[in-house]
Amino acid sequence: MSEKSAREVAVGVVRRLRDAGHEAYFAGGCVRDMLMGSGSSDYDVATSALPDEVRKLFQKSIPVGAKFGVIIVREGEVNVEVATFRSETTYSDGRHPDSVAFTSAKEDVLRRDFTINGMLYDPIDDKVIDYVGGQEDLKAKVLRTIGEPRDRFGEDFLRMLRAPRFAARFDFTLDEKTADAIRELAASITKVSAERIREEIVKMFEGPNPGRALTMLDETGLLEHVLPEVHALHGVTHKPGEHPEGDAFVHTVAAVSALPENPSNELALAVLLHDVGKAPTWTGEVESRFDGHDEKGAELAKKICSRLKCSNAERDAVVWLIRHHDLGFVYDSKSKAGLKKIFASPFIQMLFQVFECDITASQSPRDVGAAPRGRPDNGQARQNGQAQGPAPTIPPHELLVNFIKKYEELEAEGLKPEPLLTGEDLIAMGHKPGPEFSKVLSEVYDAQLNGEISDRDSAIGMARELME
Repeated sequence: MSEKSAREVAVGVVRRLRDAGHEAYFAGGCVRDMLMGSGSSDYDVATSALPDEVRKLFQKSIPVGAKFGVIIVREGEVNVEVATFRSETTYSDGRHPDSVAFTSAKEDVLRRDFTINGMLYDPIDDKVIDYVGGQEDLKAKVLRTIGEPRDRFGEDFLRMLRAPRFAARFDFTLDEKTADAIRELAASITKVSAERIREEIVKMFEGPNPGRALTMLDETGLLEHVLPEVHALHGVTHKPGEHPEGDAFVHTVAAVSALPENPSNELALAVLLHDVGKAPTWTGEVESRFDGHDEKGAELAKKICSRLKCSNAERDAVVWLIRHHDLGFVYDSKSKAGLKKIFASPFIQMLFQVFECDITASQSPRDVGAAPRGRPDNGQARQNGQAQGPAPTIPPHELLVNFIKKYEELEAEGLKPEPLLTGEDLIAMGHKPGPEFSKVLSEVYDAQLNGEISDRDSAIGMARELME
């Protein structure tokens, strides 16, 4: 349903609550987005009506969190979350209040996370109700907690991850007290469930400035607790000329800055983690080699994805992409058979995107922390771990073009033809099934992919020689 229709439904919910004698306002992100001049398809309503009163007024409603005063009102395809004004007590688990008390609009606002998310809006009288200075912070482009930062973060430690995500999304700065509180409490982020952490991390790459989000995640001390493998890339330098933008961490920030808008979870995680194998394989500043970093990176990515509770499908895609992320640089050293097997993967188009982000991040020195998505600056590299040097001999995007041309060339030949020889053929030749079967079949199929044999008789002849 269109954005306008969603708003109309939400206005209707407010009007019905008001007509029944209750206070009711738009609340949260939809108010923030409206004041920033952007639309919303997700409307929340805060009201003085108790959950039972809301359910009586709206027959099509779902009590998703009735004990916390939350009811979903449905109309067509639109869901409007209606929550009773409430205050909350202690948070023993760092996420859920131990108890709630239904209260006034002002007290309801004071328990929310950030000032820019704490405003109310009366759509009937067209009036903003701001108890927390959210409008001033919007104008100043500052992200600030409502009240004492340590109290707000102590109520739900995930809010610490939401801070850099919102600040990067809206290009805001973090209020000093808010940033200090995050640094002080950063280690507590591990008390949050892995699923919620993964969701926030992935959301950081959906916004317009994922590179800045990653930089702020690092500067607030959160990165070393949620992704220590990425944090370990600080100071891991390259040979002069290979990565003029800076060390492996600076390069990673630049790479995620080059992500397309709204990337898939798999693509975002693969670009974020593509070089995590460099820290454990680094030979030091003198040689600056990373032998086997792709395989080591794939091994680490598998553990990271498991730790973050990614689905098996997400994990398998990310691991495959990281294992092959350097293929665009070395495909000429691979056999035709080896390339065809890789190119036949369902993840191959995503691999081109990973490679594009990787080489885009390596073009020239820049302030990667401020680089907009897909268009890194030409500013100075960060001081930590700079590795200045000449640009690559082959322009980066020419590397991508050549890589894709190679794929198209082999795709035209057929990436995964039907095998000329099967296990049944080997049995018919008088051989008993055993370990050598798979080896022979593999070698014959490789010869077929390489174009060394092209018919069944040649395949049988080769198999006979191998079996003998």
